Amino acid sequence: MPKSKNTHPHSLESETVVLASCLLSEDGSVYDEVSQVIQPSDFYVTRNSIIFSTMGKIVGKGLELSDITLLEQLRSDGNEDEVGGISTIYTIQEACETATHSKYSSNIVKEKSKLRQTIRHCRLAIEEAEEGEEEADSVTSRLEASLQSLQDVDDGKGDGSIRTAAEALREDYKAMVNGTYEVSAMPTRIAQVDENLVWWCSQGRGDGDCRTYVLW
Repeated sequence: MPKSKNTHPHSLESETVVLASCLLSEDGSVYDEVSQVIQPSDFYVTRNSIIFSTMGKIVGKGLELSDITLLEQLRSDGNEDEVGGISTIYTIQEACETATHSKYSSNIVKEKSKLRQTIRHCRLAIEEAEEGEEEADSVTSRLEASLQSLQDVDDGKGDGSIRTAAEALREDYKAMVNGTYEVSAMPTRIAQVDENLVWWCSQGRGDGDCRTYVLW
């Protein structure tokens, strides 16, 4: 049976497996891993997006991630009824018994999200072209830029998670204590900031110069 033309690409099974896998890891390690790949906005089903976002709040507070803490946080945020309460959480938990496929499922969720974004960008370009108020090159260039923005930005310099950054900085500190650490600028492990630091040092302003970056 062919898919409905109104059904956007998504995988309900993968979204559920991701959430179930996160609940299997009370220390938040699975959440931390998959959150390097996907964000709440990558979920197609609204309740799944809310649940994943709520998990992030719990892990961010350093609390144990469980069905109880999840329900309490949903209730505190006023989202318990919207997601279906404890019955939905129990249904999610039945999706898998191990977190083996968490990364694989998160990649599927991300891919489906990128496909939906591609559809949106293309539809917008079609509408702009049909209006006929702009030159074709302008519409095409904007579409190309939008599609390019969907490409993976991970260049191997780190996954961008706070936990990974903290672990990397801890290792750097150990190297400093041992006298084996050599660098002209203290890395933050946040790609955008470190790129600026590398440029600053390349201008001969690293030694003896201290710069403070405020992030928000």
